[in-house]
Amino acid sequence: MNWFWILVGSAGALLYLCEKKRRRIKTAGATLAKRTKVRATPAVQVQEAVASDDVDAMESLLKQTDDPVLRHTLLEPIIAARYRERSDSTNRDAFYRYAGQHIEMFPQLFDALERDGQDRPDRIASFKMMAIALAEDGRHKEAINVCNTALSFDLEDGTKTGFEGRITRLKKNMNAGD
Repeated sequence: MNWFWILVGSAGALLYLCEKKRRRIKTAGATLAKRTKVRATPAVQVQEAVASDDVDAMESLLKQTDDPVLRHTLLEPIIAARYRERSDSTNRDAFYRYAGQHIEMFPQLFDALERDGQDRPDRIASFKMMAIALAEDGRHKEAINVCNTALSFDLEDGTKTGFEGRITRLKKNMNAGD
């Protein structure tokens, strides 16, 4: 019967030591995690910002990123949000600023997509939205230039007549206004 008590005592001591070691490892891991701040990669940060629909967070992240593909990913929802609220002059100015940046960066975007082995997009809403907003403001020549730029990138606008038809309508409206 003594062997039984010796076995129970040994098992208890072993469990106690294992638990003590587990607590020490857990505490050391927590201390290490506090000392080393783990940062998400820029791509993960962009995905999280876009998923959150927080335009301010996306705009803040846009200032920190130089990668054309990540900038494109951020600019699309920012531009769409500012376009929806374009009746407000502050949002309209922000829309023009961001849409202009988006259009200007297209050569770098296409080069980056090609390097990454990704397909070029057929449709970019920024061109269509910019042409519409410019036409609303009576800036028909600028709207036509945006449409011509879109055509130079072989982009579509999602309508039956495409950017060519949009140019025709803009010229017609421009001539009617003279």
